[in-house]
Amino acid sequence: FSPLFCQFWKFIDGSTYVTIARLVAWTSIERYILIYNDNWMSTKKKKILLHYMPISIIVIYGFILYIIINFFLSCNHPYYSTKIFCGFYSCAYDSRGYSMFEFITGGITNGIIIAIFSLSLIIRLIIQKHRVNQQVKWRKHRKMVIQLISIILLFYIFYLPNVITGILSNCGVPWSYVENFVAYGQFFSYYIHFLLPFVCAGTLPNLKNKIKNILRLSPCHKHNTVEPIQNTIQRRGIDQNGNFNRNC
Repeated sequence: FSPLFCQFWKFIDGSTYVTIARLVAWTSIERYILIYNDNWMSTKKKKILLHYMPISIIVIYGFILYIIINFFLSCNHPYYSTKIFCGFYSCAYDSRGYSMFEFITGGITNGIIIAIFSLSLIIRLIIQKHRVNQQVKWRKHRKMVIQLISIILLFYIFYLPNVITGILSNCGVPWSYVENFVAYGQFFSYYIHFLLPFVCAGTLPNLKNKIKNILRLSPCHKHNTVEPIQNTIQRRGIDQNGNFNRNC
């Protein structure tokens, strides 16, 4: 291995991990706006301000920040081939102020926003139906509810342990007590990257039928069809003169 490889590995991990969490948090806010305040995105200018700009800022900010941290503030720490990221970490994390800033903005805030705005959709739906004396038809809103609850559970099952260990570390708990929990928390947090696409795609309309059609058209699933061939059988007869007559 080389130091550049270790730095690049840490850069990809940190930038994608935090950026995805922030994008999901902003998506929770934007989903709420689209459902209950759709006039906020009624014009092209509003769409640019509330849709394209926030997403672009989150992505660009994450990548620029971690380029600076991992490649310009790398320090001269030793590298170990037996440790994750080769044991590499940036000097920026030696600053308690920056560590708290990243922990709050990249960890705690995202989890709170995802939970608040996802649950608010369901709670506001129940309140609106109650005001007009209508019964909530959960079958009609089943896909939305399943997706929201799945996203909340996904982040709180795999993301919360890492946040808790971070809180304990920043509150002064000795590292020897949380060292093993940090390793497990970081390991399970990677499952968010793998499972989130399935959670989002699982509630898309007609996805199941589209996948079936794609598989049906694939070469491995093509079957040769046997079509019956109609043969005309000609009957022959012999006339009185001994000649053959052909009757179809």
